[in-house]
Amino acid sequence: MNDELFTEMYHLMRSMNDRLIHVESDMTEFKQEMTEFKQEMTGFKQEITKDVVELKQEITDLKQDMNNLHQKVTDLELMIENDVKRDIHILAENHMNIIDRVNAAIPLLDKQNLHDIQIRYVINKVDQLERDVKLLQSA
Repeated sequence: MNDELFTEMYHLMRSMNDRLIHVESDMTEFKQEMTEFKQEMTGFKQEITKDVVELKQEITDLKQDMNNLHQKVTDLELMIENDVKRDIHILAENHMNIIDRVNAAIPLLDKQNLHDIQIRYVINKVDQLERDVKLLQSA
C-alpha cells in the first residue's frame, strides 16, 4: 500500500510539476507579450509625442500667420483712413469746384450760341440785301 501511495503521490507530483512547467511557459509567453506591448506602447507614445509637437508648431505658425494678417489688415485700415479718405475728399472738393465753373460757363456758352445765331441771321439778311441790290441795279 505504501508503494501505491508513493506511486500515486509520484504521479500527482509529476502532474503538478507538468502543470507548473505549463504555467511557467505561459508566464514566459505573457512576459514576452507584455514586453512587446510595452515596446509598442513606447513607440506609440513617441509617435503621439512627435505628432503633438508638430501640431503645436503648426498652431504656433498659424498664430503667427494670423498676427501677420491682423497687422496687414490694421495697416490697410489705417491707409484707407489716412490716405484714401483724404484723397477722395480732395477729389470731391475739386469736383465741386469744376461743377461750379461749368455751371458758370453754361450761361456764357448759351449767350455765345445766341450771338452766333444772331450773327448768322444778320449775315443771311446782308446776303439777301446784296442780291436784291444787284437785281435792282441790273434792272
